[in-house]
Amino acid sequence: LEDGSFVWELLASDGLSGVATVAWQYPGEEVWYALAAKDGVYGGRFETCRLLVPPDIKPATKITVRVRDLAGNSTDLVVTVPEAEKAD
Repeated sequence: LEDGSFVWELLASDGLSGVATVAWQYPGEEVWYALAAKDGVYGGRFETCRLLVPPDIKPATKITVRVRDLAGNSTDLVVTVPEAEKAD
């Protein structure tokens, strides 16, 4: 995008009860930001969500993504923000 932000698609999965929520967190912050399911509804075993990466988060920054399942369990994963793909 023109302001330096870009969209990053993430795939969350839960093999038993299904994905309930996905959220992400800036490094060193306490606030979690919810991500919307691409299809608009969580609950499936595989859910794609989109993260609008703001321009202040540079490639190679590590962020934490939290996936919570319908049974109430959650898993945190530290992921590295990729380079934005160049549009043709």
